[in-house]
Amino acid sequence: MKNKHVLVFVSAVWLSSTAQTLADALTSSPETSGPASTNNAAKATIDALPLSSSIRQLLTNQIFGPDTYNTALKNLLNPMLASGNIDFKTLAGIITNLNIKFEAFDTSTNGGKQGLGLQYSYQKSITQTELISKEENPLYLSFDFNANGNVAFNKDVNPANFLDTGFKLHLFQSIGGVEPLMPPLGAAYFSNAAFVSTNTSVNEIANRSNPKLEKFLDDVKAHIIDQFYWDVGTSFSLEANQTLAEKQWAAGLRLALVKRAWNDDSFFAKYNLFDYPFAALRYLSGADPTWKPSGQALPSLSGGIDLVGPYGDTTRLAVDHSTAPYPRLDGEVNFKSKVAKLMGKDVWFSASYRYYDEIDAPSSVREASLAKQEYFVATIGFASGFNFNYSNGKLPFDQKSNQVYALGYSIGF
Repeated sequence: MKNKHVLVFVSAVWLSSTAQTLADALTSSPETSGPASTNNAAKATIDALPLSSSIRQLLTNQIFGPDTYNTALKNLLNPMLASGNIDFKTLAGIITNLNIKFEAFDTSTNGGKQGLGLQYSYQKSITQTELISKEENPLYLSFDFNANGNVAFNKDVNPANFLDTGFKLHLFQSIGGVEPLMPPLGAAYFSNAAFVSTNTSVNEIANRSNPKLEKFLDDVKAHIIDQFYWDVGTSFSLEANQTLAEKQWAAGLRLALVKRAWNDDSFFAKYNLFDYPFAALRYLSGADPTWKPSGQALPSLSGGIDLVGPYGDTTRLAVDHSTAPYPRLDGEVNFKSKVAKLMGKDVWFSASYRYYDEIDAPSSVREASLAKQEYFVATIGFASGFNFNYSNGKLPFDQKSNQVYALGYSIGF
């Protein structure tokens, strides 16, 4: 078991380092040392071909588009998974909860340059224990590894140059949700359940045209209550840019709160004002038969207080020479809701706002715009597939805000 845990850790760290290695491989050559030299040479070769401008543009888009890299990754992984030369269960255990999104982006800074890169996130529970065994609301203790960040193939134009890799020890519990279906429901309930399980057609489910089905669903809905999830713990992480030229450690306390209303009649479902415009879009696009706000589309909150050690934050050390740890507050709000259905797949909108603020920062740090960061990103598209996102703001290590438009392709494992 210990070997497996070590393998999980090493593989996740490899993910972070390989992303930079891949970027370097795609943006350098033996003949030149400038960033993106290989890409520039390839584009120059295409430009020199005796082709019409439209054909050259199409060729450039195909070679340097994010979908090309997505296909390459699938072609790399699929033979590995299909062969008997590797332990499939071990590999599957490592890459579970790994999400990668290739992006083509246009940034407002750096002269409005375009670029290509990837965004990754990974979380793995190394060990988990059930501290309090309850049929309805068990309490868990978990020790997790997580890594997330953004890597540009040309590191000089990375629009979100911030990697966060670390560990978390936390308690979490889910309260509410589906109540046990008690005996007072009687034989009628179980009769409806048996009938529905054997006699309901797909069309009847879609059109809600079976009276017994409606009675069954009403019985189930009456026993679904609001769900509340809380998570509290401590974390230790390494924060860095993609070249590790800027880095610092952060250790602190974390808290996360999530509310979900699964019953359509719940107050939090009916009056979820955040979801009103998206409920209208779902209705107008035909994704929902009626205008119905979702109680699952409530914002989630997380945040904490960290002690940050700026031992390798050269930008900060240039204005404040102290390497002593300093306290920092941070918070995040996340929102996600279904917007429509396109080609049989759900289209989602998600938004995230992140905030960092150093407590009692020295005047030199505040004057250099290094004490506080705010970052907003909104995405619309498929959970696995093409999506478009907009971001604005700055992250730790940034001195100025950046506005970015990006087209990406997400892969989830």
